[in-house]
Amino acid sequence: MVTSLVTSLPLILVIMTAGVDGQQYWTVNYSPSYVCALKQSTVKLSCALNYTHDHELTTVFWTKPPVTDGDPPNLCLDPENRGRVHCDREDKDTYRINWTSVTEADKHIYYCRFTTNRGRWTGIPGAQLDVTDLQVETQQSVKVRDSVTLTCKSSCSLPQQTTFIWFRNRQRLTTGIITENQLQLQSVSRHDSGNYQCAVSEYQHLKSPPVYLQVGYPPKSVSVSISPSAEIVEGDSVTLSCSMELIFMNILFQGFRELLCTQLLGLWWDVED
Repeated sequence: MVTSLVTSLPLILVIMTAGVDGQQYWTVNYSPSYVCALKQSTVKLSCALNYTHDHELTTVFWTKPPVTDGDPPNLCLDPENRGRVHCDREDKDTYRINWTSVTEADKHIYYCRFTTNRGRWTGIPGAQLDVTDLQVETQQSVKVRDSVTLTCKSSCSLPQQTTFIWFRNRQRLTTGIITENQLQLQSVSRHDSGNYQCAVSEYQHLKSPPVYLQVGYPPKSVSVSISPSAEIVEGDSVTLSCSMELIFMNILFQGFRELLCTQLLGLWWDVED
């Protein structure tokens, strides 16, 4: 089961310089080097150390700022992270940090900091964590038989292999064409009206805020009448009326009705002339 949304990038080879005791050459692999994660999702970062055997490793911890002097704070001992951030050792030289519910405040570049009997080091350039939520973008009002595209947007680039899923009125959709982060509805009907949300398959409970799509009907019938209905001579006053029967009425079709009536009345006068 996938526990986090991670953009797959190659591990980065990092050259490290000593904080004390002169300059040494170390390497560290951050895995992954970049993460785009959904708010409230679970994230894991690892750093694998490679150092010379004449060093005795005494401490390793994760921190945020790149510090060259003194001891930076240990994120896993920070009281503000208690119960939400955990650190452990995967193997002899690999150390992991886990978030159980990331927030906007967690957007940072993170570094492994470690100490040996010969000095202190910070891994550069570190691993970057970005955090996003999901938003649905689409037209809000369409008419029957239109085609509609809904897009699930994020503020950072989710992995290419991310599978998006869609909901209408909190029920998962089994219709429509899903292409990457887009849902295409073809020849919509009034049954397609409703609140739409998107999510990713790994975190179906982390849905986007709902966006309402309204599907309306075009006019069922249109008629033009003239009053008085008796014979009219030049100079008389007349009243022209346009009416139409709508099965469904909304702001979009109010404008459509006015435009259509204007065109019909203009056509009527052309015919009479």
